[in-house]
Amino acid sequence: MDKSFNTCNQERVIDKNVDECIGICKGVLSDDEFNENEKNYLIDWIRKNELHKHNQIVKLLYTELNDSTNTLEDLKTVLIGFTGGTLTPSDEVQNMTTSLPIEKDLKVIEFDNKTFCLTGTFSSAYGNRKAIANILVDKGGIIKNTTPQVLDYLVIGEFGNNDWIHSSYGRKIEKAMGNQKSSYCNTKIISESQLLQFLKNE
Repeated sequence: MDKSFNTCNQERVIDKNVDECIGICKGVLSDDEFNENEKNYLIDWIRKNELHKHNQIVKLLYTELNDSTNTLEDLKTVLIGFTGGTLTPSDEVQNMTTSLPIEKDLKVIEFDNKTFCLTGTFSSAYGNRKAIANILVDKGGIIKNTTPQVLDYLVIGEFGNNDWIHSSYGRKIEKAMGNQKSSYCNTKIISESQLLQFLKNE
């Protein structure tokens, strides 16, 4: 059988399982509660489907779920980040970009002669993605349209869509996460809001 067909079929199965995982997480969050049974169910489901072996973002979720230092409240926040949503008072999941792979303790963003790849939809007082890219160039930054292994910053816009994980920016996030495993890759995955904070301080 054609090898490319098998690869394509496997990718479809992985995408389907990722969608199902997101759906399960949204269902778990629907009552604004997260308990030990739900945590164990998610861990078992991911392990059974071996999704943590095939998708970098799910692998990060799986690692967080298995981290004994995380409280259930911490994990609830992780799930909100994974689904790309925030809980509103009506408990509806609003469509935002994932916050799961974002750098947690970002001390500085350098601009001069640093490479940036912007992905997702940007919406701020500074303008859209093109406007942000122009500001970065003015500050000496270099804009890349893809996520090469030699990349300083992948900047994720705040707004996503229902299938964000399979969109071009979802793929860029996963590729950057994979690149981070290389000893010569120092890519930082940052959010639009983090970038804007450092731009304000310039």
